[in-house]
Amino acid sequence: MPSARIAPRGNAQAKQAANDIGMRQAIARALQIAFQLEERGDPEGAKQRYEQILRADPHQPDALNRLGVMAGKAKEYQASAHYFAEAVKVEPKNAPLRGNLAVAYLRSNDLANALIHLKKALALDKRSMIALYNLADCYSLLEKPHDALEHVDRLLKQVPDHKRGHLLRARVLASLGRMDEAEAIYRDFIARGVKQPAAYRGLSSIRKFKEEPPELAEVEALLEDEDAQRNDRSMLHFA
Repeated sequence: MPSARIAPRGNAQAKQAANDIGMRQAIARALQIAFQLEERGDPEGAKQRYEQILRADPHQPDALNRLGVMAGKAKEYQASAHYFAEAVKVEPKNAPLRGNLAVAYLRSNDLANALIHLKKALALDKRSMIALYNLADCYSLLEKPHDALEHVDRLLKQVPDHKRGHLLRARVLASLGRMDEAEAIYRDFIARGVKQPAAYRGLSSIRKFKEEPPELAEVEALLEDEDAQRNDRSMLHFA
């Protein structure tokens, strides 16, 4: 009776390596197709593709990241945080991923977790404009204005014309009672013709007007823009 042949170990390893390469190539193609579907305005089709990828590889960080981004756009912030958290487990030293997770927590008002991951994101990339801005914003929401001011000043030292940074700085200064400095920032935006609804909203929140101010006509003109974002229109109405 002939003895059973045992395949050489090297052949089995080579076959497994070939299978792994084939899987990586298939996933890369699937990711490309899914992202193209996103760009074409087919989020449902893209989501189905990303979910198929995760069925093949539950820890694929790019698919997890894109699903987190899509959930965030849909304002499904808890789902967004879940996907980003899973991606961070795979790539814990990926600063942008860590920042995405922090923003998901920030938007879902989980400020404690947002603060933890923003600090980690900034430790991984000390010059990250996104991490600096969001960390300052998080400190502001936590009613820690001195910490907020420290980080927004670091941001503006790095990027002096960061518009959102200046507006955040004005908000923080107002919370510290430094109304004149905050007002100067808002009025500078308005004087330069920068169409920032937040500047009008901020100015209206720190100053009382005894007569109709000239800015009112500008606010009304901006409200005539039918393409204005919903959040911008909300701030203009408040102003």
